[in-house]
Amino acid sequence: DSVDVMRQVEAENPGTMFCFDLIINNQHDVGVQPFEWWHKTFPHSIERTGKVVLVLAQWGEPIPLSRSWCLFEIMLSLNAKNVDFQIRMPTHPQELFVSGLTQHFEKGLAALLDVKAEASQTSLKDDRSSIFCAVKASIGLYKLNLLVRGQMRAWCLEQALKAVAVLETRRKDLEEGADFAKLYSTLGAVLNDCGRCEEALKFHAKALAIQRKVPGENPDRAVTYSNMAHVYESQSEYNDALKYHEKAKDIRIKALGADHPDTASSYNSMGFVFIKVGNMEKALECHQKALAIQIKALGEEHPDTATTLSHMATVFHKKWDRDQALAYFEKVLYIRKRTLGHDHPDTAAAYSQVGLMLDFTGKSGEALDLYKEALSIQTEVLGDHPDTATTHHNMGMAFQSIQDRESAIQHFEKALVIRNMTLGEGHPDTRETLQSVQSLRHRASCMSCSECITSCTLLTFCLPCLCWAWCMMRNDDS
Repeated sequence: DSVDVMRQVEAENPGTMFCFDLIINNQHDVGVQPFEWWHKTFPHSIERTGKVVLVLAQWGEPIPLSRSWCLFEIMLSLNAKNVDFQIRMPTHPQELFVSGLTQHFEKGLAALLDVKAEASQTSLKDDRSSIFCAVKASIGLYKLNLLVRGQMRAWCLEQALKAVAVLETRRKDLEEGADFAKLYSTLGAVLNDCGRCEEALKFHAKALAIQRKVPGENPDRAVTYSNMAHVYESQSEYNDALKYHEKAKDIRIKALGADHPDTASSYNSMGFVFIKVGNMEKALECHQKALAIQIKALGEEHPDTATTLSHMATVFHKKWDRDQALAYFEKVLYIRKRTLGHDHPDTAAAYSQVGLMLDFTGKSGEALDLYKEALSIQTEVLGDHPDTATTHHNMGMAFQSIQDRESAIQHFEKALVIRNMTLGEGHPDTRETLQSVQSLRHRASCMSCSECITSCTLLTFCLPCLCWAWCMMRNDDS
């Protein structure tokens, strides 16, 4: 397979010379050199070479994405200056890719996007620890996963678009099949994920053209309508989004039944759109309908039921009904502990949500207990992840509420480090945490915050003091 790919590259660029690390590095002596030597040598060699080719022999079972060294080399290649990173398939797998596209694309894409650097392995145990340390010191495991997934999604999409063009030319009869319509719809969804909304709509239109020829109400057509709604949401065209979610819901009621979980999914999707347009009453109505279906079809203690309860809690929170929001988030926590287990990321999120509601209702001490539970799970399971940063930030707010400035700064700073690493300096969440840190540091430099507030006129308040004053009013209200 590797030789096949090298021949492809050489045919396009005659005279190309290849550095095949499996051969040039003695695999029996790889442990002789310390990791630091490899860490310095790889980036230098990659930049001197100028091009890196990842051979993906089995695109539906991407073995390189499960190996720590491969992921590490991908990271170095993508971060290096002026390096052309390519993904290639050998000739025979390419043919299988085209011939099996309508049946296997969705499954293969899911396999490519299931990148978990933290679960990758090495032959030598010490190498794995060293690689993880190097990645964490660079961009972090979370960002590495995003980086590789982005490359895999873009590559797989372009390969599929080329293959579809070939199939449309060679085998017109396939355009009448349900599998081909499903492929069009899936490609439309992937294009939307990549921000290519207009192209996405064109593929969904192709899918609908085939699906409309099928008599009766077709559940696949409901999927396409739902995907189109998500495209319109991406473009902030919420009226069109609601219209297509409504179409999907009507088909599902007729084809699957009013009490089917997919029908509940349509109601939930409509609820999301109503939240975005600020219609909380309609949002709550939709989520309540979804909940009633899920309780009947799935049971009260089911992860999907918990998710809908979480959506409802969010609506109550936005309506400033904090007691109701707290009650619903507590239900979510109970169900997730029962169904997913204590150490699941979604359970950690529920702990954090309950903590946030407690903090909003003036129970900051109780909130901190919940945040600590969430943080212990997230630190162990997720590592440096945006959710971990959010819990640190919320803990900073809680400590600020109980006047523990030192602990507040400590957690804000931890949140800031993670958000800078995973989201970037320009992200709104990162800026929010930075502002919180600066506000507390400013207060610490004042002789007396109360004197600072008193001495400022309304027109000369500095931003940190305004933030502090708001926090104090928040405490008084609670």
